[in-house]
Parts: sequence; structure tokens; C-alpha cells
Amino acid sequence: MLQYFSADWVFPVSSPPIKNGVVAVDESGVISDILTEAKVNYAKVEAKKYRGTIVPGFINTHCHIELSAMLGIIPKHTGLIKFVETVITKRSQYEAEIDRAMAASDEQMWRNGIVAVGDISNNLSSKKVKLQSNIYYHTFIETLGVIPAKAEEIIEKAVALREEFLPLKASIVPHAPYSVSTKLMELLNDYAVAHN
Repeated sequence: MLQYFSADWVFPVSSPPIKNGVVAVDESGVISDILTEAKVNYAKVEAKKYRGTIVPGFINTHCHIELSAMLGIIPKHTGLIKFVETVITKRSQYEAEIDRAMAASDEQMWRNGIVAVGDISNNLSSKKVKLQSNIYYHTFIETLGVIPAKAEEIIEKAVALREEFLPLKASIVPHAPYSVSTKLMELLNDYAVAHN
């Protein structure tokens, strides 16, 4: 049996917004149809009406949930160097607050319609909140290192961290082209090809 939900606006993915649109949902929560108000009136079905907008779930494509405890600590508009420097020098001061802060950030995202997150991680601290979350997370394990002689060690640590994140989905990625050595980029590529 279908349930019908209507709002002032429905924003489908595949067509323009529909004023007073209606979303038909089956018993397992799958959207079976998106209808205009006229089609619903013609079919004589009852729709539960909401004020506002029905939209697909949002995706946060770049998050650092493990840094949630540092909200408001890192100065704005100071550039990447100052950001990284502040994270490195002050991160340990907020270790006691990290679990609470990550849980609060996760809840805030969920309340605001975020259903999936691409999260950049450097450690395992976020695994617990991700396992307990309603949100789908894909973890991007960030590698960083410009010294070629350290590339093997960096990739080994990243692979070990990826294994620790199981059963959650995780990938190993470079921080950026300018912050990894050519050797590390080659090893990352080799790993990606081998573990597609």
C-alpha cells in the first residue's frame, strides 16, 4: 500500500520542481512515483500535506568529522598553511571532547537532511560514530608526505587504517597533488589499481 506525502514544493532529481507535488512511497520506504496535485486529485488518494519542500537527501562531499571538537578554534580566512598548523598544534588539546563533538556533528547533519557523507580521516576516532549513524559514510583516508623515502611507510599506515575501518567503506587518497611526493602518488595509484 502506498503512502502519499505532499508539500508546497517537491524537488525531484529528474525534472523541474513541482508546486504542490506529491511523493508516493511504498511500505519499504521506496519512492514509487512523483505526482502533480492534479494527478493525485484525479486518482482520489489522500496525501499527508506538509508546509515547505520535499527534496532528495543531501550529500556532504567533504567533511572532517574527526575535527569537530575544533569548531570555532581554527581562525577563518587564514589559508591552508595556518589551518594545518592550527590543527597540528591544537588538536591534542581537544581529545577529551572529540567523541561528543563528532556525535553532535553527525546529529546536526542528519537533522539538516544530509544522508551521505564523504569524510576525510587521518585516524580511527570517527569509526564509532559512523557505525552508529543513520548517515551513510564513505571514509577517505588521507595521505600526506613530500619526502619520497617515507612513501612506503605512509602507504603502509594508510592500508592498516583502512583495514581498521572495516566493515565501513574506506578508500586511500592523496591529500592533494602538491602535498604528496611523486613516489607516494605512484604507490597510491598502484594500490588503487590492485584493490579496485
